[in-house]
Amino acid sequence: MNSPPLSAISLSVLLIVGASSVFASDDEITSRGPVPFEQFDADGDDSISEEEYLRVHTQRMEKRGEEGRGMRYNDDTSRFDSIDTDGNGRISREELRHHQQNRQEIREEWRKQRQESGGMGDGRGQ
Repeated sequence: MNSPPLSAISLSVLLIVGASSVFASDDEITSRGPVPFEQFDADGDDSISEEEYLRVHTQRMEKRGEEGRGMRYNDDTSRFDSIDTDGNGRISREELRHHQQNRQEIREEWRKQRQESGGMGDGRGQ
């Protein structure tokens, strides 16, 4: 009885597992880094409604909680209406990009202040 070499079986398993994780990650909300526009825009209309925003924001907070991490920068600047700068009730790609860029600058400033103060955290174990 001829059986396939072990390396061929291993390769097949790796390809199947790798492919399934790639497809699963399309809908999975990331807990780190900026969330891609497409993950917010569930209906594909090239804008983000408040419902779409809140769905992703809530999922992300839940995921971070499961990982034992809080939302360090979860303040008024992450509210829908502060991102929707033109007030039309939808977040455009440009508005999201601008918001994410601002958030990155806030994080960098926070890291800089933390380093300058001796690297100590805020006492919340983060």
